[in-house]
Amino acid sequence: MPNGVFPVPAFRDVRRRSPRRSADASLALRLRTLWHRDRLDDQLARGVDPTSNQLLELRADQLLGKRQELAAAVDEAITRAKRPFTFSVEVPLRRREVDACADDLRALSRSRRDRTPIDVHGAAMTWSLLTDGASPLYHDSGVTLRHAVRSARLALDPMLTSTVEELSAAA
Repeated sequence: MPNGVFPVPAFRDVRRRSPRRSADASLALRLRTLWHRDRLDDQLARGVDPTSNQLLELRADQLLGKRQELAAAVDEAITRAKRPFTFSVEVPLRRREVDACADDLRALSRSRRDRTPIDVHGAAMTWSLLTDGASPLYHDSGVTLRHAVRSARLALDPMLTSTVEELSAAA
């Protein structure tokens, strides 16, 4: 088992879904999505179907459009962890944990940069990992950083149902 005993998320086929495009959404819908962004991100990270309402659909489209931004933010976290500590307004990283998980974080970043389709569940997990001050990247939350990063990596890949069943059976 390349990833140890980690939960295998339920995958959806992202090709059959056509999320609402940000440019097509009304100003009111975009503002409501911005206002409820954290709650929507949490729901998407937990695997709620993005087509279940307009807000989730628009937020899913926004997250899927942030591939390069997510990859750059992961790379920046690795770089910040190597710099000497200075007082700043940024939430301090858990430097030892980031250093110990640097390979997994680099793999997470690479998976954002390639052109293969990604699942919004994994994009939301990555966004929450990077932006939530209570995530394992910044805070000892009971979940290891390695577990959170590998779970996000696994959730990114829209695998076929048969492959997921094979992985579940192997675990």
